[in-house]
Amino acid sequence: MKKIASLGLSLLLTIAAQAETYKFAATEWAGLAGVHVADAKGFWKQLGVNVEVVDFGDDTEASQNSFNKGHTDFACDMLGTWVGRHLGGTKVKFIAELNWSNGGDKFILAAGEKVEGLKGKKIGVYDDGPAVKFFANQVLAKAGLSLSDVTLVAVEDPNALTENFITKRLSAIINYDPEAARAAKAGGSVVATTATYPGCMPEGVAVLAERYAKMPKEDVVKILQGLVMAQDWIADPANEKELYVILKSKTFAASKITDDAEIRDMMSAVKLHGKASLAEIHKAGGVFEKFTTELQVFLAKTGEWPAGVAMSDIVDISAMQEATNK
Repeated sequence: MKKIASLGLSLLLTIAAQAETYKFAATEWAGLAGVHVADAKGFWKQLGVNVEVVDFGDDTEASQNSFNKGHTDFACDMLGTWVGRHLGGTKVKFIAELNWSNGGDKFILAAGEKVEGLKGKKIGVYDDGPAVKFFANQVLAKAGLSLSDVTLVAVEDPNALTENFITKRLSAIINYDPEAARAAKAGGSVVATTATYPGCMPEGVAVLAERYAKMPKEDVVKILQGLVMAQDWIADPANEKELYVILKSKTFAASKITDDAEIRDMMSAVKLHGKASLAEIHKAGGVFEKFTTELQVFLAKTGEWPAGVAMSDIVDISAMQEATNK
């Protein structure tokens, strides 16, 4: 029996070697730990699919441009960001949620400011797409305000965003660590994070729509299976030592982060979903479906959802549903 099993595995690896190689874009973000783990642990190879991880370090713009040009096949970002790109003309298919921000994004007020006092003032944001707007609206609504009561100022460089805050050009900002922490140390007050509103900023995988239409469904399922296996592996405390080796050498290699405590903090700022949670999230009528409905309603209210577009034009989670049922 062992010999037969070995022959079966060899056959799978041979088929994978002859098959197409898919390129998965990765940047320096804790939410992408599963991509590097799936690669390092050989989960994709075990499943018989070839995946090459293309690392862009902290250069998210280069990663996005590579994806837009079709040089990479898969990439991860906030669901709201993918929706914004699709509505902006870059047609994508969002195929799976993997995690959500768990305090990684912070709403920070300048000294003496209150959320209810922001009416008519400027809030700096690192991105003015649907994902960040949705989070901002959650915070403002609790204080009886809406996005129409404030002016969002996009400053894509998180360092420059914090500088504008410190120099009192902005009454509030939405930023992420380490620059959010720097703003707080300079006198800012963190009044809310994405952990305050669990699930308000989900992140996951997308493919260019035209490319996705030509991909064998079974390959997509296997790629997602590998990510599910990786996130289950990450959740096992017994793997922490080996995980940190992978994170230091892959995920955070560009910044040369080697301090375990710093890595632990960054990992805690994102909630990676395991297989059981992913199955629950992606089921019909589940959390994912409810969130996308809420997001569409929100964008319709802000005038950003065009007539004639359905969420199903952007989203297809059927492969993830299969992956979590295997």
